[in-house]
Amino acid sequence: SINWILVILLGFLLTEFTDLVRLNAQPYISLTTNLVGQLVLSLVSFVLVLILSLKLLNQSEFFLGLSEFEESELNSSIDSDIGEQSNDVDAGSTDSGSDSLSSASNDLESEQLIFDEVKNALKKQKLYTIPRLSLTDVSKETSFLERDISRAINLVGETNFCEFVNQLRIDSVIEQLPLKNRTILDMALESGFNSKSSFNAAFKRTTKMTPSQFIRNRAQD
Repeated sequence: SINWILVILLGFLLTEFTDLVRLNAQPYISLTTNLVGQLVLSLVSFVLVLILSLKLLNQSEFFLGLSEFEESELNSSIDSDIGEQSNDVDAGSTDSGSDSLSSASNDLESEQLIFDEVKNALKKQKLYTIPRLSLTDVSKETSFLERDISRAINLVGETNFCEFVNQLRIDSVIEQLPLKNRTILDMALESGFNSKSSFNAAFKRTTKMTPSQFIRNRAQD
């Protein structure tokens, strides 16, 4: 029976669906909750892959159709190579450790590359000025997957997508100060905020001051 394959495939589908829900819920959940969810889903995927691998190994005779003679020949060949392989165990372990470190380093470099590319695209094309900018919009403009963009912002930027975009909007407003003949609300709306309340809340989270306090402090400096 291969019903277990269907069960594992269903598990993968449920994991992918849950991850999609997590990505779309980022503006409404904390960074910690987002990272924990990401970690849990990764572990679930790893466990499913492990179970699939073990099942396939246990079903090896079914898939490979080995006869008793072939199995005997295979075992004899394995026994004859044990001595030679034992000499390479230590070297193999060292190589495995090096490969793991190299893989982790490459992953970090990949996340940094995606983060830099996304940030540059948002700033150069001023995508942050789009009021309801989404991961889907950024994915279309940068050709990166939504999941990869979200992960890069989480790990490298240490924040979520919504807060990252709001930070760019606030930076844009601050760069335009002093006000001259415009109001700070005008600048906020042009930078992508939907309302005065959302701008004030994001501004205070970032600068620890209200917009008016920030302007007064800057004028005094």
